[in-house]
Amino acid sequence: TAGIQVRSGLDIGPNDGLDSFDVPGDSIVVSASGVAPMRMDLVFRVLPGPGNYSTVGDATSGLTPYPTGGDPVSGSGRLAVVPNVASANFWETFLANNGPFGTPGGHAGGVWNPNVWNSARCDTAEGAVTLFPRNVGIPQASNWMSTYHEEELGIGAGDAYTASTVVRLGVGLKRHKCFLATNTAQPGDIDCEHDPAGIETPAAGASPGIFDLTWVLAPGSGYGADNGGHQYSRAYTIEGTKIIPDGLLTPGAHVEYFWRKAEGGAAAMTGMMPDTNVVVPQLGERNNDGHRFAGFGALPDRWKQASYKHPLFPPSYPRSQACMLVVNDQTANGYDWAAWSGVADTIGASSMWKWGAEVGWHAKGGGADINLAANNVDREGRQGFIAEHGGNPGTIWDGYQIIGAEDTRPAGSFGQRYTNDNGSNTQIYYKRGLQAPTIYQLNAFYKVILWFTGNLNAYAVGPQGDRGSDDTQLIKRWLLSGNTTTLNRVFWAMGDGFVEGNEKEGDPLAQPDLDLNYLGVALLNGGYRIESGDAKTTVNLTPAVGSSIDSGSIYGVRNTCDHSDDVLGAVQALSSPFTYYGTTTYPASILKVWSASKPWASVTEGFSIMDLMSRFGSDTRGRSKYFLDVLTKQFGAVCPMSGSPVVNLDVPNLSEGNMFADFVNLRNNPLSSGMARIHFGLSKDDRVEIKVYDVTGREVRELANRQFKAGEHDVVWDGSDNTGRPVARGVYFTQVRYKESAFSDAKKLTILK
Repeated sequence: TAGIQVRSGLDIGPNDGLDSFDVPGDSIVVSASGVAPMRMDLVFRVLPGPGNYSTVGDATSGLTPYPTGGDPVSGSGRLAVVPNVASANFWETFLANNGPFGTPGGHAGGVWNPNVWNSARCDTAEGAVTLFPRNVGIPQASNWMSTYHEEELGIGAGDAYTASTVVRLGVGLKRHKCFLATNTAQPGDIDCEHDPAGIETPAAGASPGIFDLTWVLAPGSGYGADNGGHQYSRAYTIEGTKIIPDGLLTPGAHVEYFWRKAEGGAAAMTGMMPDTNVVVPQLGERNNDGHRFAGFGALPDRWKQASYKHPLFPPSYPRSQACMLVVNDQTANGYDWAAWSGVADTIGASSMWKWGAEVGWHAKGGGADINLAANNVDREGRQGFIAEHGGNPGTIWDGYQIIGAEDTRPAGSFGQRYTNDNGSNTQIYYKRGLQAPTIYQLNAFYKVILWFTGNLNAYAVGPQGDRGSDDTQLIKRWLLSGNTTTLNRVFWAMGDGFVEGNEKEGDPLAQPDLDLNYLGVALLNGGYRIESGDAKTTVNLTPAVGSSIDSGSIYGVRNTCDHSDDVLGAVQALSSPFTYYGTTTYPASILKVWSASKPWASVTEGFSIMDLMSRFGSDTRGRSKYFLDVLTKQFGAVCPMSGSPVVNLDVPNLSEGNMFADFVNLRNNPLSSGMARIHFGLSKDDRVEIKVYDVTGREVRELANRQFKAGEHDVVWDGSDNTGRPVARGVYFTQVRYKESAFSDAKKLTILK
């Protein structure tokens, strides 16, 4: 039931080497252009956590008051809320009035509805802290922050938007205004804690007389004077009060929000960010992570625990406390997160109740435009963007995103609680962010950590130059806490620069030690194309002989110039190759198995999730199959899958096998004379593409790329290439792709003539 801090997505610490602070900003800021005067609103909806209810986990029992609540020890403060817009309680104010741009009708019956949107007007952001007597902070007319506007707190002067303002005077948090220690002090010498009027006791340890405050209280100074008849004198302020306050949310809570702009004095919306009508790309955010609205949640997601009564889902929906934490360390491009979400939906790691949970959409597949609502479906098959607030993503997994991971100052770095962990340096000690998990939380809830770094070749794991977050220490401590008799710790890293970044860009000791002595992996070459000379755009990914995953399957990995796949090496007596690029010459991933002396297992990949495909790069079915195999066949006992794949996940095989035999067959194979015949059936009209490849993955012949009617069809091949010349004797593969249904199949064809 512990509350959380709400912080922004930017680390405001200085860039000064490994002693860099790791301090996230206290408010999110958004910029916009338009016709003055402008208004910005934060539009949001909240799925409370189990601990937000007066009876924990019972969504019918009412919400816990905030910020008041009586005695938390005796529990006397755990009372149901009463709608009241003038209350000091967050829940009560929005139950009474969910804002001018929230869902019409608000929270019916005074009961909190996680699907109802609420709105609050935002204050203009200031360039720096406002200091008395110097006006250091200059309001920025085109910038707004996620704090209440003066009008919404009932303390501002009237403007063009007064009529549509909701006064929430009670939620304002009174605090001292910051001031300079002396009249001649520099702006860096700031005091925000002492009470110059002497109303409150100075902070513990403060030396009496250390500040010359007589000038602050002098008549006419303006600091202690009445503030235009409003409630607080100028010595105090309730500006900067967060719309979504610290301490409000408990584990399992989730917030979805977007910014709404109006301009020219009119109330009509003229812009929003993210654009809730678009999945990707979100141009205003420069983000491709596939969300229709922004969001954040409190981990672990306790709603996945069966004993609690979810406020939106029935008791029968599948759930159990998540055993895997998925860390997205590439958020600006966002592709890794979108790819993993699709894989999780497909293989059963996310039940249908969690489809599109935190992003508001779920594609029905077939290559249709995901930005069109009609091409999305919910769990009950209804078309349109998903309207229900599904909360935190995943069923067997929780998601953790490191915001701005590509920068040297991301917010929420995994090991930020170990930043500046040096009590002897009083200037920087304990200046750190607190969004990241503790080692106690990891040990209590998660048995698998799946870490995505995309195509980052630097700053994948801290500490780094200008980033003090000690990710390696937290990862090592979690691995070392593994059970010495049963495997319960698996670290799975996937990114084409994870190992390269650790060995070339990181701390000279910490990252190489993680790679070599914990994961059993070394870097042979940061680029497969360079190491092998193989310039094919897609290369085979082959499981090692004897691998627990399907050793007969062949996957594909994109091999382009801007995605330099790492070639990895195993550490003798600790690990072994798990997969290879092409043949057994170039290891693509390394497996470290559990042992009593090092009680954990790991898989370290040299490629990113976005570059993992089916063979020949034909589709992403192979990506889902690969994750399913690793999670069920290699580590199935550690974090069991809760659901079953929603589509057939067979991939191209070395032998004839039995894949899609009911749909595609080869006749006159091997081909010694005449024509080879590709026989296939369609359950409905579709566009079909049929191509022939040689064993290296090079296209030899395109046989069809056109519309076919439902039913059975034959396409023939005479054994010639696209130029009309006969191909050499040997083994080839025919690939059949259905455009609309996304079905594809490849089969071996031998040429003997």
